[in-house]
Amino acid sequence: MLPLRLFGDATFSISVAVSVIAGFVFLGSVNYLALFVQAATGAGATGTGLLLAPMMFGVVAASMVSARLIARTGRYRWYPVASMALGVVAAVLLSTVDENTAEPVLVGYLTLFGLAAGLNLQVLTMAAQNTAPRGDLGAVSGAITFLRSLGTALGISVFGSIFTGALGTGQPGPDAYAGALHGVFLVVPPMLGAGLLIALGLKNIPLRAHH
Repeated sequence: MLPLRLFGDATFSISVAVSVIAGFVFLGSVNYLALFVQAATGAGATGTGLLLAPMMFGVVAASMVSARLIARTGRYRWYPVASMALGVVAAVLLSTVDENTAEPVLVGYLTLFGLAAGLNLQVLTMAAQNTAPRGDLGAVSGAITFLRSLGTALGISVFGSIFTGALGTGQPGPDAYAGALHGVFLVVPPMLGAGLLIALGLKNIPLRAHH
Protein backbone atom coordinates (compact mmCIF):
# COMPACT_ATOMS: atom_id res chain seq x y z
CA MET A 1 0.00 0.00 0.00
CA LEU A 2 2.96 2.32 0.65
CA PRO A 3 5.55 2.27 -2.15
CA LEU A 4 8.90 1.68 -0.45
CA ARG A 5 10.62 3.67 -3.19
CA LEU A 6 9.23 6.80 -1.54
CA PHE A 7 11.85 6.36 1.20
CA GLY A 8 14.50 6.96 -1.43
CA ASP A 9 13.48 10.63 -1.29
CA ALA A 10 15.34 12.30 1.59
CA THR A 11 12.59 14.88 2.10
CA PHE A 12 9.97 12.15 2.53
CA SER A 13 12.15 10.11 4.90
CA ILE A 14 12.97 13.15 7.05
CA SER A 15 9.33 14.26 7.10
CA VAL A 16 8.23 10.79 8.20
CA ALA A 17 10.84 10.58 10.97
CA VAL A 18 10.06 14.02 12.35
CA SER A 19 6.31 13.35 12.11
CA VAL A 20 6.67 10.18 14.19
CA ILE A 21 8.65 12.05 16.84
CA ALA A 22 6.19 14.96 16.82
CA GLY A 23 3.22 12.62 17.22
CA PHE A 24 5.00 10.69 19.98
CA VAL A 25 5.88 13.79 21.97
CA PHE A 26 3.34 16.52 21.31
CA LEU A 27 0.20 14.41 21.02
CA GLY A 28 1.28 11.50 23.20
CA SER A 29 1.87 13.69 26.24
CA VAL A 30 -1.33 15.78 26.19
CA ASN A 31 -3.39 13.30 28.23
CA TYR A 32 -0.90 13.41 31.08
CA LEU A 33 -0.75 17.20 31.05
CA ALA A 34 -4.52 17.21 31.53
CA LEU A 35 -4.28 14.72 34.42
CA PHE A 36 -1.61 16.80 36.10
CA VAL A 37 -3.47 20.09 35.69
CA GLN A 38 -6.63 18.54 37.10
CA ALA A 39 -4.85 17.01 40.10
CA ALA A 40 -2.53 19.92 40.90
CA THR A 41 -5.06 22.73 40.60
CA GLY A 42 -8.15 20.86 41.75
CA ALA A 43 -9.93 22.06 38.62
CA GLY A 44 -12.81 20.11 37.19
CA ALA A 45 -13.07 19.01 33.58
CA THR A 46 -14.23 22.47 32.46
CA GLY A 47 -11.52 24.31 34.38
CA THR A 48 -8.85 21.95 33.06
CA GLY A 49 -10.10 22.53 29.53
CA LEU A 50 -9.87 26.29 30.00
CA LEU A 51 -6.28 26.00 31.27
CA LEU A 52 -5.34 23.83 28.30
CA ALA A 53 -7.15 26.05 25.78
CA PRO A 54 -4.18 28.45 25.29
CA MET A 55 -2.04 25.45 24.34
CA MET A 56 -4.53 24.46 21.65
CA PHE A 57 -4.73 28.09 20.52
CA GLY A 58 -0.95 28.01 20.17
CA VAL A 59 -1.19 24.90 17.99
CA VAL A 60 -3.78 26.48 15.68
CA ALA A 61 -2.07 29.88 15.53
CA ALA A 62 1.38 28.46 14.76
CA SER A 63 -0.05 26.15 12.11
CA MET A 64 -1.98 28.92 10.36
CA VAL A 65 0.80 31.51 10.51
CA SER A 66 3.47 29.09 9.30
CA ALA A 67 1.24 27.97 6.40
CA ARG A 68 0.67 31.55 5.30
CA LEU A 69 4.34 32.47 5.55
CA ILE A 70 5.33 29.41 3.55
CA ALA A 71 2.75 30.23 0.88
CA ARG A 72 4.17 33.75 0.67
CA THR A 73 7.89 32.92 0.71
CA GLY A 74 8.06 29.35 -0.57
CA ARG A 75 10.47 28.48 2.24
CA TYR A 76 9.65 25.80 4.79
CA ARG A 77 12.91 24.26 6.00
CA TRP A 78 13.24 26.07 9.31
CA TYR A 79 9.74 25.52 10.65
CA PRO A 80 10.25 21.87 11.70
CA VAL A 81 13.64 22.85 13.13
CA ALA A 82 12.04 25.66 15.14
CA SER A 83 9.29 23.26 16.25
CA MET A 84 11.77 20.77 17.69
CA ALA A 85 13.97 23.46 19.31
CA LEU A 86 11.01 25.29 20.86
CA GLY A 87 9.62 21.97 22.01
CA VAL A 88 12.84 21.20 23.89
CA VAL A 89 12.61 24.53 25.72
CA ALA A 90 8.92 24.02 26.54
CA ALA A 91 9.49 20.45 27.76
CA VAL A 92 12.33 21.53 30.05
CA LEU A 93 10.09 24.25 31.49
CA LEU A 94 7.18 21.83 31.95
CA SER A 95 9.47 19.39 33.75
CA THR A 96 9.85 22.03 36.50
CA VAL A 97 6.10 22.40 37.08
CA ASP A 98 4.65 21.32 40.42
CA GLU A 99 1.54 21.97 42.48
CA ASN A 100 2.97 25.35 43.57
CA THR A 101 3.45 26.68 40.05
CA ALA A 102 1.31 29.76 39.43
CA GLU A 103 -1.45 29.25 36.88
CA PRO A 104 -0.27 32.10 34.58
CA VAL A 105 3.20 30.51 34.47
CA LEU A 106 1.72 27.10 33.70
CA VAL A 107 -0.45 28.59 30.95
CA GLY A 108 2.63 30.28 29.47
CA TYR A 109 4.54 26.98 29.37
CA LEU A 110 1.57 25.18 27.83
CA THR A 111 1.17 27.88 25.18
CA LEU A 112 4.84 27.57 24.26
CA PHE A 113 4.40 23.80 23.97
CA GLY A 114 1.39 24.34 21.71
CA LEU A 115 3.28 26.76 19.47
CA ALA A 116 6.05 24.20 19.08
CA ALA A 117 3.53 21.52 18.12
CA GLY A 118 1.77 23.74 15.59
CA LEU A 119 4.93 24.66 13.71
CA ASN A 120 5.27 21.18 12.21
CA LEU A 121 1.62 20.22 11.88
CA GLN A 122 1.13 21.04 8.18
CA VAL A 123 4.69 21.76 7.10
CA LEU A 124 5.95 18.18 7.01
CA THR A 125 3.08 16.91 4.88
CA MET A 126 3.53 19.83 2.49
CA ALA A 127 7.29 19.28 2.24
CA ALA A 128 6.84 15.57 1.49
CA GLN A 129 4.14 16.27 -1.11
CA ASN A 130 6.32 18.91 -2.75
CA THR A 131 9.00 16.42 -3.80
CA ALA A 132 6.77 13.39 -4.45
CA PRO A 133 5.64 12.35 -7.93
CA ARG A 134 2.12 13.64 -8.54
CA GLY A 135 0.78 10.11 -8.74
CA ASP A 136 2.04 9.41 -5.21
CA LEU A 137 0.56 12.46 -3.48
CA GLY A 138 -2.21 10.43 -1.83
CA ALA A 139 0.21 7.77 -0.60
CA VAL A 140 2.55 10.43 0.78
CA SER A 141 -0.22 12.28 2.63
CA GLY A 142 -1.60 9.04 4.03
CA ALA A 143 1.84 7.86 5.15
CA ILE A 144 2.63 11.07 7.03
CA THR A 145 -0.78 11.07 8.75
CA PHE A 146 -0.67 7.36 9.59
CA LEU A 147 2.88 7.40 10.94
CA ARG A 148 2.21 10.51 13.03
CA SER A 149 -0.79 8.67 14.50
CA LEU A 150 1.39 5.62 15.10
CA GLY A 151 3.89 7.83 16.92
CA THR A 152 1.04 9.22 19.02
CA ALA A 153 -0.13 5.72 19.98
CA LEU A 154 3.41 4.75 20.98
CA GLY A 155 3.83 7.98 22.93
CA ILE A 156 0.63 7.42 24.89
CA SER A 157 1.78 3.90 25.79
CA VAL A 158 5.32 4.88 26.78
CA PHE A 159 4.32 8.00 28.69
CA GLY A 160 1.50 6.07 30.33
CA SER A 161 3.98 3.49 31.64
CA ILE A 162 6.27 6.23 32.97
CA PHE A 163 3.43 8.23 34.48
CA THR A 164 1.59 5.38 36.19
CA GLY A 165 4.85 3.80 37.32
CA ALA A 166 5.88 7.03 39.03
CA LEU A 167 2.49 7.42 40.71
CA GLY A 168 2.75 4.01 42.36
CA THR A 169 -0.14 2.60 44.35
CA GLY A 170 -2.52 4.21 46.77
CA GLN A 171 -4.22 7.58 46.46
CA PRO A 172 -1.69 9.97 44.89
CA GLY A 173 -1.63 13.65 45.82
CA PRO A 174 -0.64 16.68 43.73
CA ASP A 175 3.05 16.21 44.57
CA ALA A 176 2.91 12.64 43.20
CA TYR A 177 1.33 13.86 39.97
CA ALA A 178 4.02 16.52 39.70
CA GLY A 179 6.74 13.90 40.12
CA ALA A 180 5.10 11.68 37.51
CA LEU A 181 4.88 14.58 35.07
CA HIS A 182 8.58 15.32 35.64
CA GLY A 183 9.36 11.77 34.56
CA VAL A 184 7.37 12.21 31.36
CA PHE A 185 9.00 15.50 30.42
CA LEU A 186 12.50 14.32 31.20
CA VAL A 187 12.08 11.84 28.35
CA VAL A 188 10.84 14.48 25.92
CA PRO A 189 13.92 16.74 25.41
CA PRO A 190 16.24 13.96 24.17
CA MET A 191 13.57 12.80 21.71
CA LEU A 192 12.98 16.30 20.42
CA GLY A 193 16.74 16.81 20.27
CA ALA A 194 16.94 13.81 17.94
CA GLY A 195 14.07 15.29 15.93
CA LEU A 196 15.98 18.58 15.72
CA LEU A 197 19.07 16.87 14.31
CA ILE A 198 16.95 15.01 11.76
CA ALA A 199 15.02 18.16 10.79
CA LEU A 200 18.27 20.00 10.11
CA GLY A 201 18.76 17.64 7.17
CA LEU A 202 15.62 18.95 5.46
CA LYS A 203 16.40 20.91 2.32
CA ASN A 204 14.34 23.85 1.13
CA ILE A 205 13.16 22.80 -2.33
CA PRO A 206 11.11 25.47 -4.15
CA LEU A 207 7.40 24.80 -3.97
CA ARG A 208 5.77 23.66 -7.19
CA ALA A 209 3.40 26.61 -7.08
CA HIS A 210 6.38 28.95 -7.26
CA HIS A 211 7.70 27.55 -10.54
